[in-house]
Amino acid sequence: MRGFMAWSVAGASYFNMATLSLMMGPTLPTIGIVSAAIYGARTFYLKDTVGKIDYILEGEHTGQLRV
Repeated sequence: MRGFMAWSVAGASYFNMATLSLMMGPTLPTIGIVSAAIYGARTFYLKDTVGKIDYILEGEHTGQLRV
């Protein structure tokens, strides 16, 4: 949910960039939009999850699962 909200804030800020630039200058809103977009992307990043499960067919570990 946080990632979606961060992207929503970044998008809303981007659409109001002219107003924000007139109030704060062009640098601060740009840094804020980029930071919110990166934060949103990082919160969607999957951590500590199983990416692949294999069944071992040969060797000393035959019949076991490889995670």
